[in-house]
Amino acid sequence: MSRLALALGAGFLLAATASPAAAQQANACEALGAGTKFGDATVVSASVTPASADGLPSHCRILAIAKPKPSSHIVIEVALPQAEAWNGRLLGVGNGGSAGSIQPNALAGGLRRGFAMVTTDMGSYPAAMPNVGFEFGNGRPEALADWGHRSTHAMTVLAKALVAQYYGRPQERAYFEGCSTGGSQAWMEAQRYPDDYDAIIVGAPANNRTHLHTRFAALRKLGMQPGAGLTATQFKIFRAAALKACVGADGGAPGDTFLTNPLQCGVKPRDVLCKPGQDSSTCLQDAQVKALEAAYGGTRNPRTGELIYYGEVIGSEAELAYLWGDTPVARNFNVTHWVLPAHRASESFDFDRDLDQLDKRFAASVNAMNPDLSRFAARGGKVIVYHGLQDGLIPAADTIDFFQAVHARGRDTHDFARLFLVPGMGHCGGGMGVFGQSSILAQGPADSDLLVALDRWSTQGLAPEVVITRNAVDPAKPDAPISSRPLCAFPLSARYDGKGDAKQASSYSCRPLSRASVEHPAERYFR
Repeated sequence: MSRLALALGAGFLLAATASPAAAQQANACEALGAGTKFGDATVVSASVTPASADGLPSHCRILAIAKPKPSSHIVIEVALPQAEAWNGRLLGVGNGGSAGSIQPNALAGGLRRGFAMVTTDMGSYPAAMPNVGFEFGNGRPEALADWGHRSTHAMTVLAKALVAQYYGRPQERAYFEGCSTGGSQAWMEAQRYPDDYDAIIVGAPANNRTHLHTRFAALRKLGMQPGAGLTATQFKIFRAAALKACVGADGGAPGDTFLTNPLQCGVKPRDVLCKPGQDSSTCLQDAQVKALEAAYGGTRNPRTGELIYYGEVIGSEAELAYLWGDTPVARNFNVTHWVLPAHRASESFDFDRDLDQLDKRFAASVNAMNPDLSRFAARGGKVIVYHGLQDGLIPAADTIDFFQAVHARGRDTHDFARLFLVPGMGHCGGGMGVFGQSSILAQGPADSDLLVALDRWSTQGLAPEVVITRNAVDPAKPDAPISSRPLCAFPLSARYDGKGDAKQASSYSCRPLSRASVEHPAERYFR
C-alpha cells in the first residue's frame, strides 16, 4: 500500500473516531477559513492544531492579513481554544522592539490558561530581518502608523469578530498585556481606542517613542567620544559604588544585590574618578566620568538645555552597557534616518532641529503620550503598570513621570490604575521579576500573578494593593532558594523590618516611597 493510501486511511479513521465535540470544533474552525473577510482583514488560513504533549490544548489557529490602508500588510494570529476549555476571555499580547514578525510561542501560555488569544507582527516587515530593526520605517510613514497604533486595533477588531462567530457569543472580558513595545501598544489602546479592552497590563512601556530613541542616539554618541568608551566591567565599577553606598539605606535589606529606591541614591559618576596613583581597573577616567554624568543628567537640547528625555536610573548599568557607543543594539534602535537624508550619517543628527522634524512627522503616529485616560476609566477600564528599577533600556523614571501626569489630569489614578516598581528587575524580566506579568509564565495565585489580579479587579472590583514577586530560577543553580518580596502600589514601597528573613516577603511592609523628584521634560518633548 502506498504512503498516500496509508495517510488517507489514517485520515478517514481519525474522522470516524473523532468525538462529536472535536468534529464540531473542526467544522467551526474551517468555517472561518481562507478568504473570509472581516472588515479590513482577510483570513489566510484556519485549521485545528491538536493538543500537544507539553500541555498546549487543541485550538483553532487563524492567520489573517489586515489592510487598513492600501499599503498595509498587518499579519495577525488568533488562537481559539475549544469551547469547553475557554474561560470566556480574549487576551491580546504585545510584540517587542520593531516587531516585523509574530513572536514564537506568544500565544501558548495564554492558551494553557484558557484564553482566546491574538497577536500581530505590527505590519512592520522586514523589521525582524537581520540588521534591519527600526530602519524598516525609512520612507514608510504608513508602515510606521500601522506599527505605532493601527495594527493593534486591527488585530483586536478581528479577534472579537472571530470569537463571536466561533463561540456564538462575544467574550465576557477583553484584556491586553505587553512589555516594552508591547507596553506602548497597551497605552496606545487605552488612549486612542478605549473601547477595545476592559483592562490592560502595561510593562516598561516605550510609549515616549521618538524621545526614547533620541536617548539611544545620544548614548551611542556619548560612548563614541574619544576616551569615553566603557566596558561592561567598567560599568560595574560605578554600580558597585552605588550599591555600597545605598543598599540597606533605601528601604531594602542590607544584603541586597540591587537598589530598592535608586532614585534616592546620591552616588555620582565623579565619585569613582581615578585619583593619582590609583589602580585604573578600580576607577574611571575623566572622559568616562564626564560622559556618564551627561547620561545620568538626561538627554538635552544642545541649544536650549531643555530636557528631551530622562536620565539613567542608578543600578541599571548592566543593560545600559548594551547601548553605550556603537554597539549592535544601539545601531538596531537607530531611527535618525526616518528624517535624515541618505547622504547624512546618523552621527550628524541634530538634537534640536532634526528632532523637531522627527516629532513633527512621526510623534502623532508612534508616541502614546496623552495622559487623559478619562474615556477608558469612565467605561470601567483598569490598568496595571509595572517597571523594573534596573531597566537600562527604558528608564523607570519615564513611567513614573507619565503615571503622575495621568494622575494630574484630575481623576485619581488609584480608582482605575496601579503602578508597581520592581527592585532588582531589568527590562521586562530577570532578577526579582517573576510575578505573572506575562501570560507565558505559569499561572500563580492572585497575590503573585498580575494577570489573575487584573481579572479579579475587572470582574470583582478587587484592586491589587500588593503583588508578591520572586526571583527567576537560575538554570545553573536549580536548587537555590527562591526569594520573595512584596511590590507595593505606587507611591508606596516595600521596607525591610530589620529583623526577619530578608528573603521572605513577610519581612517587609508597605511604606510611603522616599524618592528624589523626577525631572519633567520640556513640554515640547512630552507629546
